[in-house]
Order: sequence, then C-alpha cells, then structure tokens
Amino acid sequence: MKRTYLLILLLLALCLPLNGQVREVFDNGDSVEFTSGLVFETLGEAIYSYRFVYGRYPDDKQALLDFQRERSIDEVKKTIELLHEPFLHLVVDGEYYDDSLYTNLIAKRDSLIAVDLNDPENVLTVIGDTCTFTYANATRYSYYYGLEESPDLKIRAIQCIGKLADLQKKDNLSFRHNIYTLAFDKNGKCLWPLCSEAPFLPREVEWKYRFIVSMDAGNYPDRDGSWGLARPVYIPFTVTRSGALSYDVSCLDGMQLYYRTEVYSTADSIGPIKIEDAIDPDYLDAIKTYTKAFFDEHEEVDSMKLWELVVFNNLPEGCTPGKDALTGLGYFSLNDLDTNPLCNGRPFLNGFGLEFIRRFHPEPSGDNPLQFSVIFIVDKDGNLVGPRVKTSSSDKYKNASDQLSAYERQILGTVSQIRDWEPGKVNGNPVNVIITVPVIY
Repeated sequence: MKRTYLLILLLLALCLPLNGQVREVFDNGDSVEFTSGLVFETLGEAIYSYRFVYGRYPDDKQALLDFQRERSIDEVKKTIELLHEPFLHLVVDGEYYDDSLYTNLIAKRDSLIAVDLNDPENVLTVIGDTCTFTYANATRYSYYYGLEESPDLKIRAIQCIGKLADLQKKDNLSFRHNIYTLAFDKNGKCLWPLCSEAPFLPREVEWKYRFIVSMDAGNYPDRDGSWGLARPVYIPFTVTRSGALSYDVSCLDGMQLYYRTEVYSTADSIGPIKIEDAIDPDYLDAIKTYTKAFFDEHEEVDSMKLWELVVFNNLPEGCTPGKDALTGLGYFSLNDLDTNPLCNGRPFLNGFGLEFIRRFHPEPSGDNPLQFSVIFIVDKDGNLVGPRVKTSSSDKYKNASDQLSAYERQILGTVSQIRDWEPGKVNGNPVNVIITVPVIY
C-alpha cells in the first residue's frame, strides 16, 4: 500500500498542471487547490511565501521553520503598531478576539506548522519547480483558515507547484495576497519586516495614468453582477539605490493582454497588445521618484522589487479607445486628443453650430422637439461619417437605416451636408474622432 501511494505521489509530481498551484493531497489520493488563508496560514502557504521572498524553495524543513517564525512575529508587531489600540478587533467565525487571543491564535498556527516540520519522519523534497511535503502518517486534517476541519479526509502531502510566473498567469489569489514590495540589503538579504511596510505606488502617483493592461476576463463578477471581471496585470520592477530600474515581463509570456480604462469592466477591451508598448516612460520615472523617497527613509535598503499594476497614458501604436458599431471605425474621444477637429476653420462646436443653423430649415410643427442630440465621426481624412440622432421621443440614437420621422430625416440630412472638416490629432497624427453635439433649436 505504501509503495502504491508513493507511486501516486510521483505521478502527481510528474504530471503537473499547466499553471502553478498550491494544493493538499489527501489519504485517498484526491487533492484540492487552495488560495490564501489570510491570518491562519497553512504549511502550503508557508512554502509558497518562502519561495515568493527568496525566489526558490526552502533547502530543508529548518529553513522553512525559521522563516515562518520570523514572519509571524513581524505580523503581530505590525498589526498592533498600525492600530494603536489596546484591543485588536479581529473577527473569527463571527466572534471578536482581543490582541492577546490574536497572538495566541498566531502561536497555535505556528505550533501546528512547527509540529509538522519538527517531525523527523515527515519529508520535504524539491524536484525542479515542485516542492512536496509528505506526512509519514495521514493524521492532519485539512484546516483552512486554521479552524475548519474535515472529518473525512486527512492530508498526506502538501505540494507547491510551478514558478511564480505560473501562479501569476493563473491569477492565483495567493499571489495577489502575497504581492508585497520586497526590500533587500546590500548583501541581497530580503529584509522581511519591510516587505509589507512598503506599499504599491500611492494613488497620488497613479491617478494621472488613464489606461491599464489586463489579461483575459476572469471568472469574477462585475459590479453589476455579470461575470467577466478584467484581471489587471502586475509585473516586477527592480530599483537600486543608485536609481537603476529594470522590469521583467517574462512572467507574461503566452498571455493575451489588452488595454482597458478600468479593471471593473471588459466592455472597452482593445487588443491584443504588447506589454513593452504599454509601459509609459513617465510611469518609470514615477516609480524612481517614489522609491527614492523610500531609500531616503531606510538606509539599510539597497534595492527594492515592486509588483506594480501596469498603468499608462498613451495607447500602444495602432490601438484606439473605442470602436464604432455603425461604421466599424476605431475612434478617439475628444478627451483623448492633442488637437481638436475644426469645422469650416473654426473650433468644431462653433463651426458645426453655425453651419447647422444656416442649413437647417424644418417644416413648422408642434410635434418637433426643441432639443435633440447628434453623434457622428469625423474620420482622419476629414469626412463626417455615421451620423445619428436622438430626440426626446426616442430611447436610442437612430441612423439612416432606421425608421425615421420626417423631422429626424431632415436633421440627419443637414448634418451630412457639413463637410468642411479638419481631423483631430494624437501625437501629431490625424485620427478618427467621435463627436456628440446637443442641439437646442
């Protein structure tokens, strides 16, 4: 039986999934993948965190044990110092615990991990990109969040599979929870207490960047309840005290990447794009500025590694923020332009308004609405195309192929006659521009 089980473990190690994962293997051969346990971490997450900080798996059980104890002490200190309160209001299973109970729970977690690691019969092995911790006896229940137990299945092995890049490709939740800024001294030692102390780039830096890079839609609900939340892309930037900056995009090999204006919707997805085309030089300067302030505050830090959300101002070459369903043209909005279009040599609103009033002579009727709006595109050659109109009697914009009233047909006919346009420009190049004009007649 023992030989059979070892054979199963070997097969599990060799037949690896396409993406990285952290999982528990039970005594019946089944396995389950798990993500972050937050406060109450499992041994699998301890292995994962070690690899995250040092870029490799632990050499032996003692190295992992020392790392976990150091981390736990820092977590307790950090939490109490941040709150500056006599009691830490921590909710566990609906109950409140004060800071002493929190510390006891941390100690309980560590004692469970310590028992596992100190048992000489339990074995930790590393083969390539797979670390397996095998229990001599399947006596440990699955204890997600440190408290929940399953009476039916007992853990026989814990595996951490794949490289960090593999976990990032999978958008593993553990990767997101552990994605700290790492600080290193001049000897290359990771200064663990600073890992969670150094945040992402502050909002004061990020706000001016309009676009983000994202992966394919994930299986997460949007704000409106629909499924398909965009997954933002994080890549590691390394900055040294001297100001040298480098970044690594190898973790994105094989991914389909897209431009979006926000992470909560896939509606404006444009791509695929190359990550190198999306990284704005101003963004790199902002990272240098932020990290310099951190270096000034922490003399012991010689280099920093940050996993940052890729945000940028300018679209990659060939991409446009939107695509018009009627004409099929990619377009820019007025906010995207460096130079606005002109109509009859005037700023487009004034020029369009004067030309429209000069040409528009509808038949008098009490049914004609006094207010309406029109949408059209001025293409990069200076042509007005795809005009649409919306009046108070309609709930949508209509074009020439829709059923129109005589008044709506006259509006669209008048708009189509206004042809003396100069296109808008981005980076000095003419582009298609979508324009919406409200009209009060």
